[in-house]
Amino acid sequence: MVSLSSLLLPLLASTVLAAPCLDDNEAIHIAKKWLDIWSSGTITKESQLTTLVTPDIQSYDGTYGQATVGIDALFASCTYVDPLVKDVVQVPIFIFHSCDQIAARWTYNALSTGVGSTVKANTPIFFHGTELLHVDLQSRLIYNSTSSADWVLLATQLGQTVNL
Repeated sequence: MVSLSSLLLPLLASTVLAAPCLDDNEAIHIAKKWLDIWSSGTITKESQLTTLVTPDIQSYDGTYGQATVGIDALFASCTYVDPLVKDVVQVPIFIFHSCDQIAARWTYNALSTGVGSTVKANTPIFFHGTELLHVDLQSRLIYNSTSSADWVLLATQLGQTVNL
């Protein structure tokens, strides 16, 4: 005969040991922190990323080809200074989340530098994108990001020709 406690104990143990789902405030905080790493000058040391992403982070953006894999590659990517724009600020417009995933609609605002484009320096540049973030519930760190944005709009605002 199977006792009730032998059935309930594993269920209770898994419930107690499982990390809780993200709450609204946590999801907003994580999304803002992630988007902020793409703003001008916010990340200056790789160690700043260790409280946001796992060491083996995978970041996908179809515009740029292969995935960015690992914290070293992410640091190189988020600290790259684009010579065409300056004063970049990327912030969420809205987010929604499930237990361990966050979707963020965001806006990108910057000023043109006038270098390598046909527009005058300090011309406002803007576009929107969407970020899907997967969060490890034990560590509360992002282990996967998939991004989609209107990079064609960015290029056309800078006076570049885009052949599709």
